[in-house]
Amino acid sequence: MVVRQVEPRAATGVVTPGMFCSHWRFVRGLAAPGAALILIFASGCGTVQPSGRLPASAQEPGRRPEGRLAIACHLEATAASDICTLNADGSDLRRLTSGPRNEYDADWSPDGRQLVFRSAPSADPASSGPSDIVVVDVETKLLRNLTNHPEWGNWSPAWSPDGKWIAFYSDRDQQPGLYLIRPDGTDMHLLLEGDAEYPSWSPDGDALVFMSLGFPPGSSSSAFDVWLVNADGTNLRRLTESDGEDGWPAYSADGKQIAYTHDRGSTIGYEIVVVDRTGGNPVVVTPDNDGLSHDYPAWSRDGRYLAWSGYAQSGPDRGGVFVMNLANNTQQAIASDGVGPAWQPSSAKRDATPSS
Repeated sequence: MVVRQVEPRAATGVVTPGMFCSHWRFVRGLAAPGAALILIFASGCGTVQPSGRLPASAQEPGRRPEGRLAIACHLEATAASDICTLNADGSDLRRLTSGPRNEYDADWSPDGRQLVFRSAPSADPASSGPSDIVVVDVETKLLRNLTNHPEWGNWSPAWSPDGKWIAFYSDRDQQPGLYLIRPDGTDMHLLLEGDAEYPSWSPDGDALVFMSLGFPPGSSSSAFDVWLVNADGTNLRRLTESDGEDGWPAYSADGKQIAYTHDRGSTIGYEIVVVDRTGGNPVVVTPDNDGLSHDYPAWSRDGRYLAWSGYAQSGPDRGGVFVMNLANNTQQAIASDGVGPAWQPSSAKRDATPSS
């Protein structure tokens, strides 16, 4: 068994999760036919200097993290990943999908009863090729393919707060951009043309934040930045602009803050930065002495915790999924060889957790 749960442990300074298997990361997206494959590993030298403080709600010591998280995980010694869920303290790991396909980029429906994710036919995460947006019922494990196309690349789905839409990035029909689709697979349409990957909805559903190489379509930057757009596709604006890569943004549950990944350079790695919703008051929340690079931030629904993926910069890999208490800056490892955590909504019913 390649992935196993680990006993949660708090850490200050160096994190020693122990007995971790080799870490794996996924490509950022699938290249269009004939194009070069772009990996999420990026070089950059920009540095975000921490300033300000997190809001009082995060400063107050909180209870133990609650709810469940969805992650992409390995439960068997194969190259393919599956969608799993586990408690926020690392207990009760359960697999929802299985088979030869590579499945990741999971996000919850608002009621916590379904998960939407990216599914690629290749078991090799570094392989270019098509991928689809798929929904799984948490209780029955029944799957529903929303895009179902043999050539297009579709990835990074995000469920709207009202449950009516799923936003995702696609390179379909030679018109790459941010698309919307109904959870039943109908009414798919282009919201924003151009590079707009890994969207996250504001809690009121009025805006989306995402990572992009820039606009207008066809233009290119040396590194990704974080952008914002209204839910109707208007008022496009840039949130970050730095020498290093900024990406994988996530709105806090109250909509007042955005967490994202910032690349400090190939020898230092990624850190998680929290800013207010206008991009001000950046705070680096990940430790700089734990030997890990950090990405894919996900907020708890009470705003007291952040989950992320972590992997080693040098030496034996010891990456996995971590949860940090923002009140006292302690983090614990909750799973090994996992990536892309997504926190179950607080409105989820207790019976949304599978019974087996």
